[in-house]
Order: sequence, then structure tokens, then C-alpha cells
Amino acid sequence: MFIDNSMLQMELEEHKIKEEQDVFPLILQYEESKDENVLARVQELEDEHDHAGNLLKQLREVTNDFTLPEGACNTYRITYNRLKDLEEDTFQHIHLENHVLFERLAN
Repeated sequence: MFIDNSMLQMELEEHKIKEEQDVFPLILQYEESKDENVLARVQELEDEHDHAGNLLKQLREVTNDFTLPEGACNTYRITYNRLKDLEEDTFQHIHLENHVLFERLAN
């Protein structure tokens, strides 16, 4: 689980920086420019969303749907609760970008 969690953290941090510093400013300019390179960059973000989703699914599988082992300590409980929250927040983020923000570019 450590490898999946650290990979996910690294990917999410890199993704956030790419969005905020690079792609989102291009999206703001897209309405005027209609630059096809912006759509290619958006596709890259969607591919990264897919990869992050797959890592989250692996975490869920490894943790048996975040089921605590019998006699789990508070650290386990906190960790699994935070992982569930991370999963929920990440999938909401992905949904909003892929199906709200990025859909506007296609229209």
C-alpha cells in the first residue's frame, strides 16, 4: 500500500501544479484562440485523471474496500478514513473537470 499511496500523492501534486500553472490559463484563453494544442493538453489531464482513478481503485482493492482488520488501532481507523475522503474528493474533482469544465471546451 505504501507504494500506491506515495505514487498517488506524487501524481496528484504534479497534476495540480500542471493544471494551475499551465493548462488552466490556456483554457481561459481558448475561447478566443481556439488553439488545438489546448485540447491536446486537456486530453493529457484526462489521461492523468484515469491513472489517478486506477491508483485509487488499487488502494481500495488492497484495503478490501477500506475494511479495517479486526482489532485495528486508531491509526488504522484514521488512515482508512482519510483514504476514503481522498478517494471521494479526488473522484469529485475528476468529475467536475472532465464533465463540466472540459465539456465546455468541446462545445
